[in-house]
Amino acid sequence: MGYQLGVDLGSANTVVAAIDDGWPQILALGGGTDVPTVVYASPDGEIQAGRAAERRAVADPGRAARGFPRRVGDPTPVLLGEAAYTPEALVSRLVDWVVAAAARLRKALPDHVVVAHPASWSRFRCELFAEAVGQVDADVPITVCSSADAVGALLNRRSAPAPGAFVGIYDFGAGSFEAAVLATMPTGFQISGTPAGITRAGGMEIDDIVVAHVLRKLGGAASGLDHADPVTAAALRRLRSECAQAKEILSEDDVVDVPVGLPLVGGVGMPESVRLTRDELESLIRPMVDDTVRVLERVLRSVPATSADLSALLLLGGSARIPLVARVLAEAFPDAGRQEIGSPGDVALGAALIAARGARQAVPPLQTVIIEPPALSVPPALSVSPALSVPPVPRTSPPVIPSIVGSRPGGAPSSPSVPVAVSAPPVSTAHALPVPARVTPVEFADAAHAGRRTKSRPFAGFVSTRRGIVSVAAAVLVLIAATTAGLVTAAGGGNGPLPLPSAGASAVGQGQAVAPPGEPSVRAENVILASGSSEVAPITETAYALFRQQQSGVAVRVEATSTDDGFTRLCQGKIDIAGASFALNTTFKGDPGCADRVAEFEIAHNTLPVIVNPQNTWARCLTLSQLTNIWKKGSTVTSWNQIDPSFPNEPVKLFGPAPTSVHGQVFNQEVNGASDNVRGYRAVELESVAQNVAQDKNALGFLDFPTFETYGGKIRGVELDNGSGCISPSVVSAGTGTYIPLCKPLYLYVSKEALRRPATAAFVNFYVRNGQDIAFRSHEVPRNNETTTANINLAGKLTAGVGPVVA
Repeated sequence: MGYQLGVDLGSANTVVAAIDDGWPQILALGGGTDVPTVVYASPDGEIQAGRAAERRAVADPGRAARGFPRRVGDPTPVLLGEAAYTPEALVSRLVDWVVAAAARLRKALPDHVVVAHPASWSRFRCELFAEAVGQVDADVPITVCSSADAVGALLNRRSAPAPGAFVGIYDFGAGSFEAAVLATMPTGFQISGTPAGITRAGGMEIDDIVVAHVLRKLGGAASGLDHADPVTAAALRRLRSECAQAKEILSEDDVVDVPVGLPLVGGVGMPESVRLTRDELESLIRPMVDDTVRVLERVLRSVPATSADLSALLLLGGSARIPLVARVLAEAFPDAGRQEIGSPGDVALGAALIAARGARQAVPPLQTVIIEPPALSVPPALSVSPALSVPPVPRTSPPVIPSIVGSRPGGAPSSPSVPVAVSAPPVSTAHALPVPARVTPVEFADAAHAGRRTKSRPFAGFVSTRRGIVSVAAAVLVLIAATTAGLVTAAGGGNGPLPLPSAGASAVGQGQAVAPPGEPSVRAENVILASGSSEVAPITETAYALFRQQQSGVAVRVEATSTDDGFTRLCQGKIDIAGASFALNTTFKGDPGCADRVAEFEIAHNTLPVIVNPQNTWARCLTLSQLTNIWKKGSTVTSWNQIDPSFPNEPVKLFGPAPTSVHGQVFNQEVNGASDNVRGYRAVELESVAQNVAQDKNALGFLDFPTFETYGGKIRGVELDNGSGCISPSVVSAGTGTYIPLCKPLYLYVSKEALRRPATAAFVNFYVRNGQDIAFRSHEVPRNNETTTANINLAGKLTAGVGPVVA
């Protein structure tokens, strides 16, 4: 076996690590360990990257691109000279350069490459990213993983994780911010809850803020600068570089003089420098830092966990080293464990470890093999037996977790390697694979024994409370790493999802399934299969996590696909429960009898508020016909007074999630009559919709209700008049379904036959009885009391006489 690569593709710098049967090491490519994330296109079409590209960009900036990884998913092309590139195409060319540079350094191509992406990215962006790295022109298997998974892999190799701990990740880099929570299980660190981030919050934005502040201090002299003049443009680029250095200096000093070096304006010279203090910098960036704290708080709620459950908070990224960040985090999470600063190469090192595991596990399908852990200088070790469950323990002091500061640990004693016998699924050798949803240990173990893969979105296998943490046990250590790396694919080498087994079928062995975390073996008839809408899957996962605390011997497999897919499988009898973002049509796909064989429950409301900037004082209430005229395909509305003559003659700027997203499809279906009947608009992530509207008084957008609530007074909800008066988006209007037409129920459809089985009856009755609390914990709007009572009555009627669960 040769070597493997891990790549951390940052907005400002790219870090590459290599591993060859030992501890991974950071590679120095192109003159240094931190490769500038810059691509340059010469007039003859040659593409250069790294330091060579950065040098050429100084003289010819119009042919260079920076910071493009964070633009993955943005349809706006990047112009390099006369040629246009998508952000994904630039990602592909940079990864191609990295692989070629590593091959020149090592005199051979790597066996496997893993490229990390932000854990908070949507599935759409992850798939675009995977497709981009799959276009690399090298005969090398290349896959992707999340940055949080890479950090988890590194922590696993530093030492054995202490059971029952949560570790927060606060990643404040150059181009974006993201937060995630890692949970320690006997199998190692796994992502828990839902990672989240802010696309435009990082060192680049801070540099822009400092430049604007310096120019403001220069007063009227700076207002006359001709930004189109090449000399002035070059001087402003130098000023930006000086401001970036000043930001770093203020992490240690209280004051710094920023050289200006701008040309004369109207014969009047500029000051040679501008003084900047740490207090000024902290005042400027405090709102951004506060936003990052709110994101981390939201991620903790998604686990669910509190800051008291965090044994450590890992600070990654250059911006996290700003002293203000540590102080604000200490204020916001006073009862969390220690803060710890990570090194710039941690993500790349972790990705290399994942690549090494993936290379070792490329085995034929359905063969029982003996896989030994990689012979690393710090071998992995289980802190508890995989066959045991860990009961809740009171929180006394934060469990000790391994440090990730520094490079290779020295002098660590080796632990004996313990072979693990598994039924190994096949591993594709394609360049890039679709990014799989994460799978819990039990779900993945079931899939491994059945020779298949699920696409579940786990709740992370345990629930934290203020009194303690319910930890979990799992049976397969080595295969989990393959799932984390995104390597396990369907039998036959296909990349698409595999169907779940038919309802009631045994997943493993003679009528038994691998146990859910913390449970003994589960009888086949107690395995509940759920699939369907990706909006509903997290709600069902939350329900199962709570249900598992009071009912043993039942396993619920939750797969996030689509509403149509869930309906199809439910009607065919392949699953027991289907989550749905819209109601089941009585003539669904030529099966009119399906509606009679299933029960419908409204479990939550998903509202899509229309939003404007608080400075927008004119658009208080809009009608459905006005929304349609604005958003429909072929619309010519470009200014506010075209919507209503009383509105100002100002340009209207439209923002929203991508038309292909669930939110985009629902919005366009309800407003324009068809999901594809939509004009062009600025398609961005949900967080970015709120951010753009909050920054522009002429902006108009739509987003989901949780993001709307998160941003509070920074944005304003537009009232809608659908013929019954103006209704504003709020918890009340969302819960009662009166924000029409942009308030829709989320459904749970259950097979009536499955409801006659004790396990399904017990789970569904628990689900509907606690529906309001479950929806709230899932960050959705609960249904009102009337609907909840109707759900309880229907479930009770359909399960009358069903006996208790036999474990």
